[in-house]
Amino acid sequence: MTLGKSGNALVLDSAQTIVRSKKNVGISGASPRTVSSWIKVHKEQERAALGSFVSWGENSPGAQFGFGPWKGHYILWGYGERHDWADVTPVSDEWQHHIVTYDGRTARWYVNGEAVKKTFDHQYQTKDASMKLGGVPVGLVDELAIFNRALTNQEVQILFQVSKGGLAKEYR
Repeated sequence: MTLGKSGNALVLDSAQTIVRSKKNVGISGASPRTVSSWIKVHKEQERAALGSFVSWGENSPGAQFGFGPWKGHYILWGYGERHDWADVTPVSDEWQHHIVTYDGRTARWYVNGEAVKKTFDHQYQTKDASMKLGGVPVGLVDELAIFNRALTNQEVQILFQVSKGGLAKEYR
C-alpha cells in the first residue's frame, strides 16, 4: 500500500494530511458548480470535528465552499454563521457517492444518486483559491470531480451510474 492511498483512493487520516491543487479552482462568487466524489468516513470520525473532503475559498464569512463530516452528519459550508447547511445526511462508514450542485442560489445534495429531501438557498461569495482536501482525519475520497456548472438531475443519475461501475467494484 502506498502511503496516503487505499486502492486508488486518497486517505485523509490525520490533521497533517492536506492536499492542495496547484492551480485555483476557477469558480468564484455565486457561480454555478458541482462537486462529485466517492467518500468513506472512518467510523471513529463520525462525530469528530469539522473535516474537509474538499473546499476552496478564504476564511471570511460566505467566502468559502466545501463539504465534509461534522457531528455525525455531512455539512456544506461557506464559512461562518448563516453560511452553513448542516445536518444534510448522516455519515456512513460505507462507500457513498456524493454530489453537491449549486446553481447560483440553491444547493442540492445527492447521495448514491438520490436527492436528500431538502435544499439550501444561499448566495455564496466564494473566493477563487486552490482546492484543499483534508486537514482533519476524515476518511477516504476517490473520483473527485468539480464542474463549473450545476449538473441536472439526469446528469447526476448518469454520473452516479457510470462511476458506480468503477469504484464500487474495486472495493467489494
